[in-house]
Amino acid sequence: MKDIASVAAVICVCCALCSVVGVLVPQGSTKRILNSVLGVFIVCALIVPIKTALNGFELDIKAIPEKSAVSSSADEIYNNQVIKQTEKNLNQTLKKLLADEKIYCKTCGLKLKTNEDGGIYIKSISIYLYKNADKLKASQTVKENFGIKPRIFTV
Repeated sequence: MKDIASVAAVICVCCALCSVVGVLVPQGSTKRILNSVLGVFIVCALIVPIKTALNGFELDIKAIPEKSAVSSSADEIYNNQVIKQTEKNLNQTLKKLLADEKIYCKTCGLKLKTNEDGGIYIKSISIYLYKNADKLKASQTVKENFGIKPRIFTV
């Protein structure tokens, strides 16, 4: 940001100086030559701060991971999409189950993970309730339907 400010300051100062000098020179061939010289001066004045700014820029190619390290296979992408969609469906089911029990939550989140065999399991369930009195009922409902004890918070 400092480099951009210095480039802008150089542009403003050079243009102001060139304008003042251009006004003081009489019309004719002298003015045309002076305009050419001032144009070259402005270009040079712009190159210096830009060159200075680029000198501090370094590209560390070794820090960029190889393509194979960051690319995913089609199976991995498909599995991630399956997990995301399943999480979305289970979150909707969880909200509906709680609403059927007259338990209203601000948000609820269900996180899934995969194991080494490719199976999907529920890692955690978090529920944010409006009423503290609904904690026990919500915990029992989730335990009965999902087989896991949820983390319940009140807001």
